[in-house]
Amino acid sequence: MSDADRQIQVLDGLGGDDSTTYHLARFDGRMWVTMRRALPTANPEAHRRAGDLARRLRHENVITTVATGTGEGGLPYTVEEFLVGLSAAELRDAGAPVPWVVAARIVRGLGGGVAQLLRLLTESKLPLPPSMGPSRIAISFDGRAKLVDPLQHVRGAQPTGHERFGYTAPEVLRGAEPTTAALVFSLGTVLWELCAGRKLFPAETLEAARELMSYPVVDRLEGKIAGFPGRLDEILQIALAKSPDERFRSPDALAGALTVAIGTVAADIAPYMQKTHALRHGEQKEWLRKQQQMLSVPPMMPAPVRPDPESDIATQAIRRSVLPKKSGETPAPPAAAPKPPTPAPAADPAVARVATPRGMPAPPPR
Repeated sequence: MSDADRQIQVLDGLGGDDSTTYHLARFDGRMWVTMRRALPTANPEAHRRAGDLARRLRHENVITTVATGTGEGGLPYTVEEFLVGLSAAELRDAGAPVPWVVAARIVRGLGGGVAQLLRLLTESKLPLPPSMGPSRIAISFDGRAKLVDPLQHVRGAQPTGHERFGYTAPEVLRGAEPTTAALVFSLGTVLWELCAGRKLFPAETLEAARELMSYPVVDRLEGKIAGFPGRLDEILQIALAKSPDERFRSPDALAGALTVAIGTVAADIAPYMQKTHALRHGEQKEWLRKQQQMLSVPPMMPAPVRPDPESDIATQAIRRSVLPKKSGETPAPPAAAPKPPTPAPAADPAVARVATPRGMPAPPPR
């Protein structure tokens, strides 16, 4: 076991993908981190290459890699800083559209990190990522947007479902190599979804994505969302153009256009993020409280059966004939009341005196 392995205290699992498992951990007993471990079925060399590149990727808008190493079975791992915040996908699904200024600042803030990622991949002669979905964009509570696992494609992992097909440019879906214009399309899709509060291309398969993206235009948001500026709508139309030649050339160019669109409008993301987190945290606390309450309540026991003072057959028959019947149930005929017993004939006192000796009880009547 290496020194780095001894510094990592794995605490809980966070999920994973087709090549990696994620764990919440502490590094060197000082900071919360996310530990990414390669699965036995993964390509170890691809994981090591991705880890080495991640150590070189240093930008304020990229999740920082704390350490890399080799664990059990020779499988590599990567330790990253743990960002306390929400993903862009969680913001989109929070129940209301994100204010356009906040959404524009989030996407604009990614420009520098994406640009450095592209330069690193170009220098290493590696392909660009085919897409960039909202689950790979995290926003901290101080309002800083960061890329999560930007080298996912280098280690051979593939997002699934909507995260894979809903943010891939049309030309890449048709088989073309990813370009900077394709990443502009991905970021434009994320921006549109944050502003609208819903998915733009809700496709789970390649065929569905191709059909959805075959439409010539994208829905405009101006006039549908109160206060949405027309200049931002024009930026979205350019970023989401079907032809890569009609889009912004790079994420940097998109970020510059968003800076002009925001202008002098003051918008601090931190209060919005803190309020959104407080609402989500409150929902989580209420859910946990209900779960704990359910666990603390003893199981329901059947109520004890108390004797009915009027439980004779005649009273029960009357009750059955009066109480309402369940739907679909055929009422049973009331039970007949039992006949009273026939009284015995009275004994003749004279016969009793003659036939019975003194001091003996009289015989029962015949």
